[in-house]
Amino acid sequence: MRPSAAVALTFAVVLLTPAAAQAQGLPPTISGVAPPTPISAYNGLLVWSQPATNGQYQLVSRQGSGPVTPLPIATRGVPFDVDLGPTSSGGVYALYSRCATEPQWDQVGMPDYQTGKGCAIYKFDLSSNQEVRYSKVNASNASQYWPTYWKGKVGFARTYASNTNKGYVYTKTISSSTPSAQMPIGALGDTSAYATQLELYGSRLAFGWTYTTEQFMNWQLRLDTIGSKGSTVLDQTKGGQSNVGLGWPAFGYGGITWLRYCIGDPGSCPGAVRIQRSTYSGSGDQIASTGEFTQAYDFDASGSITYLENDVLSLYQCQTDPATTPACTITATQPQFTNLG
Repeated sequence: MRPSAAVALTFAVVLLTPAAAQAQGLPPTISGVAPPTPISAYNGLLVWSQPATNGQYQLVSRQGSGPVTPLPIATRGVPFDVDLGPTSSGGVYALYSRCATEPQWDQVGMPDYQTGKGCAIYKFDLSSNQEVRYSKVNASNASQYWPTYWKGKVGFARTYASNTNKGYVYTKTISSSTPSAQMPIGALGDTSAYATQLELYGSRLAFGWTYTTEQFMNWQLRLDTIGSKGSTVLDQTKGGQSNVGLGWPAFGYGGITWLRYCIGDPGSCPGAVRIQRSTYSGSGDQIASTGEFTQAYDFDASGSITYLENDVLSLYQCQTDPATTPACTITATQPQFTNLG
């Protein structure tokens, strides 16, 4: 849903230098991030992928302002589609997919996880350092990806081998013998439609939805409730009118936030890159950043801290020109809300 007729609000997202961030008690900025990678944060813990010495990608973590530490799991050929979530006993799981055939990826933006073959969901217990294939949510005739977890519930995207151009969204209560439940999805489009970047919070499931019409890509940000047949469209952009994508939903700040990001050259969508917010119902005032960053790839919120993955040069997919030094950062911020009038 678009902003209401009420007065619009905004908040400034100020990208702090490492010294300034530490002076404010925030975790220091992580520099040299490449290529664009999904990030996830929960209760002071941050995880993301970075290049490994074997030419693949390693999942790493940082607790608060502590050191960057590789997780003791095998690498994979693309960055991990990782999500952190709390267990009912107070622990934390990291969920991600592993594939028999990795998804298509040209290192421009995120991997197209829906194109992977034989992908299954795995969980890593941060307390025991144990990785387990999540057999209860995986179907042998399909690929599962973009998992999300919250206290015994798992949400995930799925593409069946019989039609890889059509995606689905499911949730599963792990302790239940009931099969995974199919959730409402968005428009099917002409040739392809699939979910991206799922985020689960209690019974609420938010996700991006991408579909094609007349060869143009279209984006929606959707919010569903487990057990409900309805689906709320919080935001959408149409192909052919803009180059603005939607995704990376996060719950916090009294509602749901998400990222509007530029597809390709930031010059093609000036002022469009921002973090936006809505109530759970999609009503009320929308809140957006004033644009102190021009090209962002991901963000997540944990408590009062927002983590933003930003391209310093705003053009080169986290690379310099020539490509010698990674130019993306992951910065911890505390958005300040102000009234635009």
